[in-house]
Amino acid sequence: MMSAEDDQMMDADQLENLSAEDLVLMCNDAFDNIKMEEDMDEMRSEVETLFIPQLNTKLEETRDTPQIHYALAKNLCKCYTFLGNHSEAENCWRKLESYIKQSIQEGPNPFTLERNKIDVELSGVYVNLASLSLASGNNEKTIELYQQAADVIMPWIFDQNDMSPVPSLLSIATHRITPCIAEQNWKVLKDDIQTVASSQDIVDQLEEFAKQTFDLSLNTLIFQIKSKRQSFVDALKAQVSPEQLQIILQSNPDIEMEETDLQWITDEYK
Repeated sequence: MMSAEDDQMMDADQLENLSAEDLVLMCNDAFDNIKMEEDMDEMRSEVETLFIPQLNTKLEETRDTPQIHYALAKNLCKCYTFLGNHSEAENCWRKLESYIKQSIQEGPNPFTLERNKIDVELSGVYVNLASLSLASGNNEKTIELYQQAADVIMPWIFDQNDMSPVPSLLSIATHRITPCIAEQNWKVLKDDIQTVASSQDIVDQLEEFAKQTFDLSLNTLIFQIKSKRQSFVDALKAQVSPEQLQIILQSNPDIEMEETDLQWITDEYK
C-alpha cells in the first residue's frame, strides 16, 4: 500500500511532466473553484509543495513566450496570496506590475484592444496589492493602491465611453469604504459615493440601448452595474450610520453632488 507521502511524490512527478500551458490551466481551475474546496489544509499543502516549485521551474523555461510566462507569474502571485505570505505575495505582484508596464508599447493611439487587456490586468494587480495592504493594516496605502487601480481604467470610461470597466470601478469604491472609515478620509469616501450615485446615469443610458436591440453582453453589463451599486450601498450602511453619512456628505464642499445623487443615497438609508 502506498503511503500519503508516496501519493504526494506521484502527484509531484505528474505535475513535473505537465506542459506550462497545462500547469496554468490546473492552477486556474484550482483558484477558480477554491470556495468549493473542502480540505483547505490539503489545498495549502498542494500550493506550497507542488504548485509553487513547478511554477518557478516553468517560469524559467518560458521567458521567450510572454503570454504563458505572464500566466505562470500571475498564478505564482495567487499562490503566495492564498498562503497569506504577504511579503512574498507583495514582491510577486510588484514584479508582475513591472512586467506589465514593460509590455506597454506607446503609440499615437493609447486605446487599442491590446492596451485594454493590459490595463485590465494592471488594474487587477493594484487591487491585489491593495488587499494585501488592507490585511496588513496600512489603510493609507490601501486607499492609494485602490486609487491606482481606478486611475488605470477610468480613461476607458470617460475618454472612450467604454462602460465595461464600470463594475470594476464600483467594486473598487466598495472595497475602499473600510480603509476610508478607519482613516476618516471623508474626501475619498464622498467622492466614491458620488461615483456610485452617478453611475445610475450610465445604467439609464445602457438600458436605452438595450431597448433597441437584444445584446446579451449589454444586459449582463447592466446587471453587473446594478449589482455593484447595491453591494456598495450594503457595505456603506453596514459601516456608516445615517448621522455619520450626513457628516460625510456635508464635508469637502469642493466635491459637488447633484441633488438627485444626494437624494438617492439618502433614500437608500430609509
